[in-house]
Amino acid sequence: MDMSKPGCFISNFQPMQREDVQKIVDDTVGFEKFTEPMQERLLHFLETSGPEFVVSSAHPRIVDGAPTKNPRYLQDSMEVTDPRAFHVGHQGARLARMVPMDQSVYFPVNSYLCGRRNNAPDAEHGIPALAVHNPLHFYELP
Repeated sequence: MDMSKPGCFISNFQPMQREDVQKIVDDTVGFEKFTEPMQERLLHFLETSGPEFVVSSAHPRIVDGAPTKNPRYLQDSMEVTDPRAFHVGHQGARLARMVPMDQSVYFPVNSYLCGRRNNAPDAEHGIPALAVHNPLHFYELP
């Protein structure tokens, strides 16, 4: 859902024009595999005259004839997008752990998960096939 929102900072995804997106939408079986928010983003792009380009979560930028191994986007902070839910969650953790109000509530990294795109390790550059997440996230792949 993050990549489907307007104003998202996205890097290393292939900029697509309307004819590219139309091909994706015309592939009904493939298009249904996208999350509903990404489907809506692509359909909205086809229905409007601007902007000139859009990106899809399933289409990393092509570099030297192959998809980049480094697609990135910045995830919005819940502190900014939903401060009430952030505060309620923070206070819920405080209560569940019985942490006094005058002490900090810590949220340590608690899981090592395979990279979202299941990137293979790159031994030459010392990059493992793991990503660190906190807290555990549910990911719907496109």
